[in-house]
Amino acid sequence: MEVDADAEEILNADSLKCELNTLSRADGSSVLCQNKTVMAAAVYGPVEVKHHKMLIDKAYIEVIYKPKCGISQIGDRLFESIIGSICETAILSSFYPRTAIYLIIQELQDCGATLACSINSTCLALIHAGVAMNFLFAAVTCEIHSDQNQLSQFQQENRKSEITFVFENTSDRILAVDSYGEISEVEYKDCLKKCRNSSKVIFKFYQDMISKYATKM
Repeated sequence: MEVDADAEEILNADSLKCELNTLSRADGSSVLCQNKTVMAAAVYGPVEVKHHKMLIDKAYIEVIYKPKCGISQIGDRLFESIIGSICETAILSSFYPRTAIYLIIQELQDCGATLACSINSTCLALIHAGVAMNFLFAAVTCEIHSDQNQLSQFQQENRKSEITFVFENTSDRILAVDSYGEISEVEYKDCLKKCRNSSKVIFKFYQDMISKYATKM
């Protein structure tokens, strides 16, 4: 998958930093810094599942999102639902019937685009765990301001809205969209184009991480 010059300018690969295998007891783990937002993700499984959660033909998948401090709020439950739906689609759960796969996401630092960073950290943890997948996925957030739209991983006081796109790497298909505020059709199409280009930077980053850790995994 090629990365064009515009995509590099929108989301520079230098703004992405990651460490895998950060937790010794997890089957797969990652800590991702996307600009200044930092998220940790851990994968446990496939493991034995409780009888009431057992699925005969596939794995039971559960996502738990933990905020930096305090108890989980409604927004955190929304994150769990979005990430869970993406993982249900991406993971070849039929390979692991009568088991469970648990994904724990811990917020370490929130400087904007938290959902996108959480999703990307989750994908990296699944890669590290060696879980069979239909495709990889990547998320990019676009903040929209009153005079222009731009990609940013930072919370901006003057933003009027933001939108997060999630893409898969085999056919560039959109897996999920989450938005906040009012977005016109023109703004939506512009953000979609920029986010799709920027997702290629993230997929290239995944490849680089796999190559880096190939001898360690």
